[in-house]
Amino acid sequence: TKNPLATEADGSWEKIANDKKVVIGYTVFAPISWEKDGELTGFDVKLAKNVFEYLNEKYNTEITIEFKIIDWNSKETLLSNGTIDLIWNGMTINEERKAAMCISIPYLKNKQVAVVKAEDKDNYKTLDSMIEAIIGVEGGSAGEDVVVKK
Repeated sequence: TKNPLATEADGSWEKIANDKKVVIGYTVFAPISWEKDGELTGFDVKLAKNVFEYLNEKYNTEITIEFKIIDWNSKETLLSNGTIDLIWNGMTINEERKAAMCISIPYLKNKQVAVVKAEDKDNYKTLDSMIEAIIGVEGGSAGEDVVVKK
């Protein structure tokens, strides 16, 4: 089996191809991924299935996908210790992650935004106006990075 990423030398493709299985770490977050009638679906799920269908055809492999629900705060540890082979969710690309892992070409362009109740919209027009606000974010997310830095 030929490695589809010519610059990769860590053996991960060979492991996946030889095991005939890839373990994809994900979180349940519609519309990216959710369960419907006991089956996982969503944008990322369908994309992952299509990518591995393509890879199987292109490289004559028989790789099946195991989707594994993960704690988003542990994603990088789970990847580095081999519990999962891929993180397939809306993970923000930053310099630290680029240095620590192989990252694909981005397929989504997300932005961090604040959502407030319509009746409070005039109270929060600047970052300074949010200093005393109680802000909910997903732990380990780009949203948390933005809130903590401000």
